[in-house]
Amino acid sequence: MIQLIPKKISPLAIISTLIAFLFSLPLIYIFLRLITEQSTLITIIYSTEIFKPLIRTVLLGVTVTVFSLLLGTSFAWLIARTNIAMKSILQILIPLPLAIPSFIIASTYVIAFRPSGKIYDFLTILKLDNIIAFEGFIGACVSLILITYPYIYLPTLARLSMLNTNAEENAKMLQQRDFSIFYKITWPQISNAAFAGSVLTFLYVISDFGVVQLLGYPNLATSIYANRLASPTTSFMLSFILAIVAISIIIIEKKYFSKKNTFFNAPGGLSKIINLGKYKYIFAMLTLIIISFALFIPVIILISWVYKASLFSNFGYTTLGSFSLMNELAEQYQTIVNTFIVAIITGLIATITMVPVAYYVQKNQNILSTVINGLITSMFAIPGLVIALAAVRFTLHISFFEFLYGTAPVLIFAYLITFGAQSLRSIYAGISVLDTNLEYLAKTLGASSWKNVTKIQLPLLLNPILAGFGLVILSTIKELPVTLLASPVGFKTLATDVWIDYDDGFLGAAAVSSLCLILVSLIFNFFLVIRTNKYKNVSS
Repeated sequence: MIQLIPKKISPLAIISTLIAFLFSLPLIYIFLRLITEQSTLITIIYSTEIFKPLIRTVLLGVTVTVFSLLLGTSFAWLIARTNIAMKSILQILIPLPLAIPSFIIASTYVIAFRPSGKIYDFLTILKLDNIIAFEGFIGACVSLILITYPYIYLPTLARLSMLNTNAEENAKMLQQRDFSIFYKITWPQISNAAFAGSVLTFLYVISDFGVVQLLGYPNLATSIYANRLASPTTSFMLSFILAIVAISIIIIEKKYFSKKNTFFNAPGGLSKIINLGKYKYIFAMLTLIIISFALFIPVIILISWVYKASLFSNFGYTTLGSFSLMNELAEQYQTIVNTFIVAIITGLIATITMVPVAYYVQKNQNILSTVINGLITSMFAIPGLVIALAAVRFTLHISFFEFLYGTAPVLIFAYLITFGAQSLRSIYAGISVLDTNLEYLAKTLGASSWKNVTKIQLPLLLNPILAGFGLVILSTIKELPVTLLASPVGFKTLATDVWIDYDDGFLGAAAVSSLCLILVSLIFNFFLVIRTNKYKNVSS
């Protein structure tokens, strides 16, 4: 039961409150802008330009989240609990769609499925060219499912790697079927991690702009972007609605899906992985097909852009201008360094700030913890465009912060506000499954609270912490609106290089930047995400 008022204000509560206040600054700015435009605001509220985009946004968010939950959980279970073929390769490939910006994936799909596109030609052979139209709601759903399922796969796999499997082994001895074991024993122990990833998925979908814009599915995000200059009040009002939707989802998740975990601690040895027999090749093939649409097809199209630009170097591919692959690669050096630096700094700050917040929110069921959790997580639903504008406006209009205007700290702050929720949700899911008996045992043996946290709990949380760290870095690397609006003059990242070249029609140069971005993300993905989610507690 949630307490209305905390019994006492602890130092951890004060720290968490201050961090939540910093995260709330964009909302405060949006609210102040709205109350200064009361007459315009009333007109907007009674208009129809709010409700239709809201319904379309929620419909897309729910649909994508449900299918991403099924896909991400299935992949995590296959990797952690079965002998699926090519397991080591699949474990590397499955999270990689996180490495590709959403607008790049959508643009490559548009080209692949258009008439004269490679996939369209293949569908024509199969007489499916008039059946499958990759646009609108269906196109946006497919694109976003393939982009977002890793948000559920990663924390679920991390949870499975921490799971005591003795009860599963005992259930096998009692002749229980694999599905029954998963539903009755495994799922109750991993549901918190899966639902934590589902919240991130939903928030990502309702705030995404690139996919829905390119595939022609108007929603709140496209309305915000369309009104950012012509009607700023409408844009901020729609952003505020997004925040309300996000907070509502967080409250629902906390009330109905974040209940006390079920644990099954049974005596026995390590569980043997499930032998799929000949089906291990079938499941591997199905997984590779999905990964092909999420990763291989976009990469192949990008490579084809580079090839065409090199073949027609005097025209730069689609736009007049020369193209040199070596020159393009040489120009990427400083851009890659910039991308590395801001991503690592953002990831470190997000991890340091979110550990105490996650610990306080999980250990205290009261109004304050609910508000803190809601404020921080809801920022993930607000488009980066709005957060960046709010951050820049603060530094521009508040004299105390004027010296920060146009500097890297403002950019990193905007990144932190946008992606801090990813770290919070991952760490929160890890803390929620810690065995409380260890804490009681440590206190019984005379261990101080500090030693209990640093010597016992943090080592057990290493996987969720590093997973959250990796998610923030991967998101920062490919973030576009925040970088364009809040970065210092002349500061470029791989994402901005991709956007500028793509917008100018230099598909060859855009492809080089995109492939470099994917390679950089692959490095972070392998060392910070994949290696921290190795399947454990199983034997061949």
